[in-house]
Amino acid sequence: MQYMVDEFEKSLPPMGHPLRKLGVRLTELLDEDQWAECERLLLEGWEHDAADRATGARWRANSSLEEWFPYTHEELARLRETLQGIADADWRRWEELATPDEFVRWAKSRAAHALRPNA
Repeated sequence: MQYMVDEFEKSLPPMGHPLRKLGVRLTELLDEDQWAECERLLLEGWEHDAADRATGARWRANSSLEEWFPYTHEELARLRETLQGIADADWRRWEELATPDEFVRWAKSRAAHALRPNA
């Protein structure tokens, strides 16, 4: 019997979770025969659940970075472009970057600029 109780406890949300709080409140209301308030709380919870399900469906349909985190996508694109420019650069062909040290200084300044927000 204790095994069944332990398994039931594991299936419940963790302490402090909004569903636990709702369960406690519903228990109190049912003990006080306040059926209308119970119904209101359950329907309100159902509406929140429907919104969560809709968000989940939207995520499954399109979980792209552009859709959910557009600023992150733009920032990653900018960083990728800057890094690709540094990777493609050949310091030996640039007269103004005559040494590897000058190339490193140039690459560091480009990277620092790209890492600044709204660069």
